[in-house]
Amino acid sequence: MFDKIRNFIRFWKYNTHPSRMEFKSRKVALFGMEKALQLFKDESFGKLMFFDKKGEEERNRIFNELTVTNLVFLMLLLEQIIRETEDEDAKEYFRALRETVPEYFKNFIRRIGVPEQYATLWDGLIDNIYSVIRGS
Repeated sequence: MFDKIRNFIRFWKYNTHPSRMEFKSRKVALFGMEKALQLFKDESFGKLMFFDKKGEEERNRIFNELTVTNLVFLMLLLEQIIRETEDEDAKEYFRALRETVPEYFKNFIRRIGVPEQYATLWDGLIDNIYSVIRGS
């Protein structure tokens, strides 16, 4: 009886169904974006970056870089978890999540109305970063 319950919980925990991966990817991507926004809005950070002397375009570029930095950091954390985990089901789950997060983010920026010319730039940046992470 307990084995059936344990197996069901394990199945649910490490389920790599596309809808579950999208849900988890959304959580990871939005978490990174939220942290970037918190730092971006921090008054001390704004003073250090001389926001009062920068135009809107430059401030937007800084926010974009913070967002990508957080995304990369989260991808590297997933990579580290994969390397340290001995459980094959967990490894498969975290690999699937690592694969899904960049794709979710690329689709997400289009859904929120980022112009295609900028979304394409994001795609290239994310693809380059992801290829470095996979190669590590």
